[in-house]
Amino acid sequence: MKVLDDGTILKSEANLVASIGAAWTDAAKEAARQVLLRIAAEDAARRLREVRTVLAQPLAAETLAAFGATRPYGGQPDGGTGGETILHCPVGQAGALADALTRAGAQTVTVSTLAYVFRAENPLYDRLAAQIT
Repeated sequence: MKVLDDGTILKSEANLVASIGAAWTDAAKEAARQVLLRIAAEDAARRLREVRTVLAQPLAAETLAAFGATRPYGGQPDGGTGGETILHCPVGQAGALADALTRAGAQTVTVSTLAYVFRAENPLYDRLAAQIT
């Protein structure tokens, strides 16, 4: 036996294949939409981290922008005050954003890995839908 540096034994990928020119039934379109919805949600989750904290003072919009952070569930654009602040930011910015939040007065900041980020928009399916009949 040999220990592998990266731990990868075999890399593989799957490809979905369907004819754009085929007659797409409503059921086929819905199946494609569901598959592409999950693919998009998992891809978004891989690129994001969820950051949670409680702030006593409003968070400057410039701070959010500096770290590519967004408020995924809406709410006050400045992060609000006195309640839980939930943000999503790019994976590489999570540590720096957490540091900025503690400097802004947060006592504790948690950073979580997400499994899926489902959104109302589905650009993968929208591109397909524009091409199929």
